[in-house]
Amino acid sequence: MFQLQDIQSDSRFLVFGNSTNTNYKDADLNRNINRWYETGLAWILQSDGEWQVNGDIAVCDLVAGQREYTLPTDTLVIDKVYIQSNTTGADYLVAIQKDLSGIKRYNEEYHPQIPEYDLLDNSIFIYIPDDTITAVPSGLKIVYQKDFVALANSTDAPNIAEPFKRLLSVGAAMDYCKPNEKWNKLATFKKDIYGDPTVKNDDGIKGDLIAYYASKSVVKPVVIQAEIENFI
Repeated sequence: MFQLQDIQSDSRFLVFGNSTNTNYKDADLNRNINRWYETGLAWILQSDGEWQVNGDIAVCDLVAGQREYTLPTDTLVIDKVYIQSNTTGADYLVAIQKDLSGIKRYNEEYHPQIPEYDLLDNSIFIYIPDDTITAVPSGLKIVYQKDFVALANSTDAPNIAEPFKRLLSVGAAMDYCKPNEKWNKLATFKKDIYGDPTVKNDDGIKGDLIAYYASKSVVKPVVIQAEIENFI
């Protein structure tokens, strides 16, 4: 497993040919490693794939008469929302996102045919076919992708597929080379990440990373509509 300590050593080796050379100070090195970690996660989110690279599920109770619920503080992207109400029994319905800002400022009388939700700041607003929202234990499930968490301890490992973790060490090496005017190495590392435009089909680490996550899950929805799913 490629951990922070391994990324540090690899980056120093790329720059100096010596993995123990400490001219690249830990504070600068870790900052740049984490910058590239964040960049890599952003590229994965842009890949338009079905794989949730940093996913989690938040569960909360539905409160009688309450539409607004606070999202988890580490929410980056909402993938799916499931709602259970009195009419669905033990089953959850997939809610669809809809901009409800034009509906009389979230009028309490709005009841869609299938569950819907809207997002505002750090809250989610739910709308269900039932006449009223009743208390349902664990009635709201939110599948989401969590925000970036920096690598801090030597054994921390980036949540990226193993073949692509070297993006962090190569990127951090490139960040050292620019201010220290190591132009030849800078050009080499840049090609490693973004590809060599003179070489056919060389998309670099970035291109391979995006292609990998775009096709990692081959499961595709057949129809985009409400469906019943059990969480057992």
